[in-house]
Amino acid sequence: TPCATTACVLTDTVTNQNSGKPVLVIDKLATPSVFAVGGRGLYTITVENTGTGSTTDVITVTDTMPAGMTIDTTKVSGEGWDCQAPTRTMLSCSSTVALLPQSLASVINAEVLVGNSVGATANNTAQVVGGGSDCGTSLTCTDNVITNVDRPKLKVSKQVENAFVVGVQTNYFIDVTNEGNANALGGTITDTVPSGLVIGTLDAASGCSVSAQVVTCAVPSTLAPGQTRRFVIPVTPLATANGKTLTNQATADNTR
Repeated sequence: TPCATTACVLTDTVTNQNSGKPVLVIDKLATPSVFAVGGRGLYTITVENTGTGSTTDVITVTDTMPAGMTIDTTKVSGEGWDCQAPTRTMLSCSSTVALLPQSLASVINAEVLVGNSVGATANNTAQVVGGGSDCGTSLTCTDNVITNVDRPKLKVSKQVENAFVVGVQTNYFIDVTNEGNANALGGTITDTVPSGLVIGTLDAASGCSVSAQVVTCAVPSTLAPGQTRRFVIPVTPLATANGKTLTNQATADNTR
């Protein structure tokens, strides 16, 4: 407000709101809330300056992936951040952008591939250092996120259609059921048929092949939880099998 008379003095006081020390806080989220083996997940990292002074140095964020999980380097982003993942198992992002008090840095997004060797839970910790804060010196500034991991579980059952009669073809039925909570990974069923049984012609559309007495069938990656896929193996007993007990076992491998 201007003075009413010429014989007056105007004064004003300004408080410096940026004279303290930066305090960095890191926050990490996982999307979706549950990962699935063979699928993808997204880690989102946010850094905030909750202090009373601006950052004055390089801010660095590091994040080592859980065992069995790798970073898709084509799916890493963060405006103002220089992000590197040379080994695909550790993310390192640095920024020289000054953060004012009570402000957020741009979000860092990193998409990951969930491998078959990931455990039932994925425990992941991100850390921030630098910026003129005490993070990395007298303070350890981290955030941790634990994510459950769904996975397939294949159950194999096998039966013979009819009693064996020499010279008469019958069938082995192999049923594969996914009792897990994620789609199968495209594994295989292996069945070594006993000698004394001649393996017939396999259905070309069944996904099965034969080499000598070994039958291999492909489990589709579309086998969802609760679903069953049946494979049929035609066999004909020879006279050499007459009077013998034939033991046959099929096994599933869903490690791929």
